[in-house]
Amino acid sequence: MVHIHYDDLYIDRNKIIEIIQRNNKEELKEYIFKKEILLNELNNHEFDILACAIKNNASIEIIKYILKEAKYSTLNNGINTNIINDSIIYLINNYKYGILNLIFEHFIFNNDFIMYLLQIYRQKKTLSIAQLNNIILKEKSKIKISDKMYEQANSNCNYEAIKILFENDNDKRKTILCELDIYDILTKAIEMKDRQFVKEVLNSKKLNYKIYNFEEYFIKAKNESDIIKLLIDSSLNELPKPKCNDSSKNYSHYFNLLLNILIRLEDLNSINI
Repeated sequence: MVHIHYDDLYIDRNKIIEIIQRNNKEELKEYIFKKEILLNELNNHEFDILACAIKNNASIEIIKYILKEAKYSTLNNGINTNIINDSIIYLINNYKYGILNLIFEHFIFNNDFIMYLLQIYRQKKTLSIAQLNNIILKEKSKIKISDKMYEQANSNCNYEAIKILFENDNDKRKTILCELDIYDILTKAIEMKDRQFVKEVLNSKKLNYKIYNFEEYFIKAKNESDIIKLLIDSSLNELPKPKCNDSSKNYSHYFNLLLNILIRLEDLNSINI
C-alpha cells in the first residue's frame, strides 16, 4: 500500500463515495485494491468513511468491510467519538437495527476483549465477581450511550433500538429513564418475547406496583414461563416490606391478587415460584 497525496485523496474519496452510493461491495474492493488505497487515510476531522457509508445506506456487508479495512479497532484509533454518536442516532432514526448492532459488537466485547480475557485465563489469574464486573463495565463504556439516543428511539417508538441501547448501556439508572414510559417499554419487551430485554427493563427502574396494571403484563406473557418468573420476582421485590406490629393488610391483598392472576392463567404448575 502507498500513501496518497491530497489531490489524489480528494479524487479517490469522491469516487469511493459514488461506489458506496451504488452499494456495490465488489466494485469498492476492486477500486481500493487497484488504487492501493488505505481507507483510514481518507478520514480527517471533517470526513469519516464509516459515517459516510452509514448515511448513504450502505449494506451491512460494506459496513463490515469498511470497519475491517479502515482498521476501526478502537474508538481512539481513527474514529471521532462525535461522529460515531451521530451515526448511532442516524441508525436509530432510520431503524437500521442490523448495522446498529454491528457497531456495538465491533467496539464492545470484540476480539481484543476476548483475547484479554483469554490472557487472564492462561495466566491463571483469579478474578472476583466485583473485578469481573468492573472489566465488563469498562468495556461497555467504550461507547457512551447518551440521553439523546434514548430520546430519539423513544420518540420514534423504536423499541428494537431501545433494546440494543439497554443491552450495551453500563449506566441504565440515569435521569433519562425517569422521562421514558418504562411501562410501555416493558409491554413491548414482553410482546417481543425477549427474556433478557424484559430483565434489563425490570432492573433499570423501580416500578410502582400501585399505578401499573401488572395483570396485563402476566396475560401478555401467558405462554412464556421464564418471563412470568421475572415478573413475579419483580412484583414481589417491589412490595412494601411489612413493619413491626403491622397487619400487613396491603401486602396480603397484593399477594393474593397476584396469586389469583396466576391461577386464572393456569400457570402455577409450570412455574417454580
